[in-house]
Amino acid sequence: MCHSLSNTDMQYELTPIVIRKASVLAPSTSPQPTDDTNKINQNNPSPKCFEPTDIEHVADDNPLPDSDISVDGGGTDSNVQQNFDAIDVGNSDPLLLKDDQKHMLISKNASHTSKTSQNELLSCIKRFIQETIVHEGKAQPLGPHLGYQCDEVSDACNWEQLGIVIRYLRDGSPVEKLLEFVQAEETTGSALCGLIVKALTDAGLDIQFCHAQTMDGAGNMSGKNLGCVAQFTRLSPRTVYHFCASHNLNLVLCKCCNVPEIQLMLDSLKQLGIFFKYSPKRSRCLEKAVDEINSNRDAQNKITFNRNLRSSVK
Repeated sequence: MCHSLSNTDMQYELTPIVIRKASVLAPSTSPQPTDDTNKINQNNPSPKCFEPTDIEHVADDNPLPDSDISVDGGGTDSNVQQNFDAIDVGNSDPLLLKDDQKHMLISKNASHTSKTSQNELLSCIKRFIQETIVHEGKAQPLGPHLGYQCDEVSDACNWEQLGIVIRYLRDGSPVEKLLEFVQAEETTGSALCGLIVKALTDAGLDIQFCHAQTMDGAGNMSGKNLGCVAQFTRLSPRTVYHFCASHNLNLVLCKCCNVPEIQLMLDSLKQLGIFFKYSPKRSRCLEKAVDEINSNRDAQNKITFNRNLRSSVK
């Protein structure tokens, strides 16, 4: 057998084996040695069983087809192999890869459902949406002028999240788009102001073109000296503070619910809905009455329109 040779009989030079692509290696097609071929010929100092296999040549002659892998584990995605080769993972030793590159190794059972793959996919979607919003904001005829709105909310994990919405013009009409949710470890005015400035700047927006800021009337937001409004105004003096109209409406409704007359009115509306809801006959009568009123109203509108048309012609 080959292992029975002594070190003095034969000497070999160790040649390092370089694997070009670990993902495309194919087994050698040469025949496996048998008992007969393992017998060493004393006249031949270099038996083939000791010669290193040309792995690079084998890999080039027998490439494996591209893996059909998608995010959900099925279907095809031709970009997966291209991205894999782009970061040069195949030319590296798997033991030397960084932690953020190990998940890019392609295997037949890859499903790409790990938290790393999912977070990268969500980050790509986030960047695409933000770039679209910022492009629309900068494409305004009058320039990249904008305003922002923000408010805090607690998520399911009881983390404070700061939602940032920007307002700009698109085709002459104002639109509001959610730009980002930012995790807020502190809720002081200076901390919230820093998060807002960083979010707008990272998205590619200039805070000097910001002309309006809208938020609630809490002390950390609307404080005269240390509030978020005051500190942002120091950075962008042309920004005008507006108290949130939705908060105003909410305060008005809460105040109105304590008025006795309004409480009676709301109770009457509730009872009226119950009166028609739980009786099919009453519901059909209500529908007929509403249809009749609408028909009379349409007829009256046509008469009024024709009358005004004749007057304008004369």
